[in-house]
Amino acid sequence: MGVQVIAFEAMKDNANIMKHALALKSNVNSGLSQRVTLFEHGLGKEQQECFVCSDMGNVGDGHVSCVSTEADIQMDDNYKVRG
Repeated sequence: MGVQVIAFEAMKDNANIMKHALALKSNVNSGLSQRVTLFEHGLGKEQQECFVCSDMGNVGDGHVSCVSTEADIQMDDNYKVRG
């Protein structure tokens, strides 16, 4: 559609997948890659350090928890901190 895109992705693995896709020759040649600006962090109402965790069965589905320490995160046993 030719629109400019601003993307925010806090999970490193997801950001790497996006960067790989944007580097594909077809996306570069079509101009898609030049229309996407990727910020490799989350977006919120204030600046803070947070943790991202996801289910072991769907590692790309990140959930953000803004707590003081990793030990303070309340998550199910099948979840793991990703960053």
